[in-house]
Amino acid sequence: MHPMTIVDRDIFDCIQRGNVDQCAHIIQHDRSILKEKGWGGFTPLHFAALHGNRSMVNLMLSNGADPNLTCDAGMTAFHFASRHGNIYVMHQMLQNGADLRIVDHQGKTALHHAVSGGSILAMQFLWETGMFRWCDGDMYNVTPLHLAADTGNNEVVRFLLRNKPL
Repeated sequence: MHPMTIVDRDIFDCIQRGNVDQCAHIIQHDRSILKEKGWGGFTPLHFAALHGNRSMVNLMLSNGADPNLTCDAGMTAFHFASRHGNIYVMHQMLQNGADLRIVDHQGKTALHHAVSGGSILAMQFLWETGMFRWCDGDMYNVTPLHLAADTGNNEVVRFLLRNKPL
């Protein structure tokens, strides 16, 4: 006699394990799961972006996940992708309606998050959208340049100064 396989219904556990097939199975049975919020108000898309799992992000976006939902801190999944420098995921989210104008509860933009993560590729990607300036401050008037200088990331500081708007 073989033990019955218990189907895991927790989308967040599936994402953490990277089990795309199991996540697809869960989503097929209930697409509303994509709006479910877990710890910190993270949606499954936030969690997948945080883990940088391209396949999981694609699965969720292709099944209607909203890239503009915010977590408890006001961050979108796009903010997480920006912080982690995941250009592929950022591009996929833009193709699926990510709103680059959304700021978190501290007024930080996707550019602030890219700078915090130290990803020059993500900064360049965002710069090329024409929607960001290096001098845009958050609610405390902290600019991306301030963040880079505060973290001591000289490479990012040089990049920002070299590409500052006229």
